[in-house]
Amino acid sequence: MTQCFKCDGHMQDDKNAKITCKGCKRAICIKCSGLTATELRVFGLQNPKLSYLCDDCEEGLRQVPALRKLVTELQHQVQELSKQRSNAINLDMVIHEIEDRKNRSRNVIMYGLPESSSTSPEDRKEHDKLSVTKSLASLPAQVPEIVSTFRLGKPSSNNSKPRPLKVVLTNKHGAITVLKNKNKLPKAISVQSDMTPYQRDELKKLRDELADRIDKGEKDLTIKYINKVPRINNMVEALWLDIQYRELNFLMACVYRPPSSSLSHLDEILFDTIEKAASENTVIIAGDFNLPKIKWPLQKTHDYDSLCENFVNMYTNSNLNQLITQITRKRNHEESLLDLIFCNDDSLMCDIDYHPPIGKSDHLVITATIQAISSQTLTNENVSTTQYDFFKADYEKLSLCLANNITTVKESVGDMWFTFKNQILDSIEKCIPKKKIYNKHCTNKPWINKEILKLIKRKKELWKNYRIDRDEHSYKDYRNVNNKIISLSRSRRAAFESTIIESGPKAFYGYIRKQLNSKVCIPNIIKNVSNELVTKPEQIAEAFADQFKMNLLNEPDGPMPSINVPRVTNPIQDLYISGELVRKTLSSFNDTTASGPDDIPSVVLNKCSEVLSDDIAKIMNKSLKDGLVPEDWKRANVVPIYKKGNKLLPANYRPISLTCILCKTMEKIIANHIRPHIQTRKERTELVFV
Repeated sequence: MTQCFKCDGHMQDDKNAKITCKGCKRAICIKCSGLTATELRVFGLQNPKLSYLCDDCEEGLRQVPALRKLVTELQHQVQELSKQRSNAINLDMVIHEIEDRKNRSRNVIMYGLPESSSTSPEDRKEHDKLSVTKSLASLPAQVPEIVSTFRLGKPSSNNSKPRPLKVVLTNKHGAITVLKNKNKLPKAISVQSDMTPYQRDELKKLRDELADRIDKGEKDLTIKYINKVPRINNMVEALWLDIQYRELNFLMACVYRPPSSSLSHLDEILFDTIEKAASENTVIIAGDFNLPKIKWPLQKTHDYDSLCENFVNMYTNSNLNQLITQITRKRNHEESLLDLIFCNDDSLMCDIDYHPPIGKSDHLVITATIQAISSQTLTNENVSTTQYDFFKADYEKLSLCLANNITTVKESVGDMWFTFKNQILDSIEKCIPKKKIYNKHCTNKPWINKEILKLIKRKKELWKNYRIDRDEHSYKDYRNVNNKIISLSRSRRAAFESTIIESGPKAFYGYIRKQLNSKVCIPNIIKNVSNELVTKPEQIAEAFADQFKMNLLNEPDGPMPSINVPRVTNPIQDLYISGELVRKTLSSFNDTTASGPDDIPSVVLNKCSEVLSDDIAKIMNKSLKDGLVPEDWKRANVVPIYKKGNKLLPANYRPISLTCILCKTMEKIIANHIRPHIQTRKERTELVFV
């Protein structure tokens, strides 16, 4: 009897009752094998080309490619380690160094303490311990307990310079307290940590390197401890992030520039990088620039040194705005503005605030809000809308249709306008073709064509290959394709932008708006009067309406007050509007002028003015005679335009009103009629707006 390794059931030694795994040679019953009846019949033919693998062996077979890849990577690592065998560090030395540093962590070395002239070793030790106690008594912190003291080096007959004194304290926290407050000790006394021979040797090498670099002409170099490791520090640090959130895309940099009064090569690299990034992207740059000589708001003077002059040139050439206006660092009685925030799109930043320093830092904490508010909801579906294609319309057919349908013989101006508008809209429905507009989510890079997309896909494949084999030829192929993408994208962009410039102002400014993060659009979230966030379209509209209503002047009801102005001798003549005057005024409007609440486009009024002008003149003359205007002419499509500040506050938007084209036409006719009359009286009436 054989036992199934999966269910522990017993099987007969019959070949038809059990199956043996080819990989692990274990037996499994027919029920646990998972084979169908057909597969069992085929397997029973005992074809040598057929074999069975259990689940464990099959999973192991799947992992073979990954194991091969892992073995290849391990082989590369072994080769690298064999190359670096000469530089390998002895493990025993490392353990000894760690133990030595741990033992020395509670020690400090004190310089400048006078030695005792006594011949007794006990008296000298007692004298040194008292001297240390008196010196540490001047510290503001609690005086750590002293375990022992002893002098370093051999005694010298010349007592002008005392030997260093090694002080052993109870724990490392006492040593840290002394080192942190070493500036509070008497001026003649200095303190250092107790370093191991390896640390002293490394520090000596670093000092020799520092002296050598200074001799070669490098400036502003110092040895600075970074994470408890001494390093030669004059490094300018800059961390760049490429941030993408829906349609918002910008670069953000965090910069630290060490204190220095001279222009270094690293400063030039930093300034060139900022200028190049700001010329091609929306950027936010924040950090400590350590330039106290530059006063903000920027004041151009001739007293700048080369460092400040180069920085100011970078700032002006990059079209950046500096947003910090208050001091950011205060030490003793010295105040300076060192921490700066730059941005080439002011609408991205708001609510800049200044808070007290953290811990023992003397720099203020600055907070700001990045306004990453999406103007639309992005979906993977292409939503289409139907619009009239006015630029492919047959306007002769439309004019004929309007001539047969337009009638304006009504009693009131409201009825005349209602009939006129409906007849025009019906004729547009019959004669103007329609087109579908797809709201596709696209990047703001329309110059990216299929050729570039194909190269981008190829670049990703080459990068994957390089990550697997780490071959120099693979990396070279990747770089060649990447350089080709960059070159082709630049040429395609230049050609596209040249075409946009030649296409007219509307296409040009439309393209410019697409490149901006602060697009002219209505946000999908806003705060209402109660300071509550609202997201529904009707709530957002009400919030804007409430804000814009507050800016309007409420005229009192009742008759207008009398004005004591002497009667004129030459009154203005009554205005009669002719069809020819209407045609002439309509021609002054552009075909792309936005329509108002009546939905009658400017292009239809222009192209069909010969047919419509007389009826439009009748409506306008009736309006002047009755002192009434159609209701549509009193309405406007109000679009909120963002100004500056917090995008969630309606007060930071201004309204733009789109009125009916015919209302604008009548306003222009009336203005042209009264302007000559006012200009003749300009000398007698000083407060006149013409």
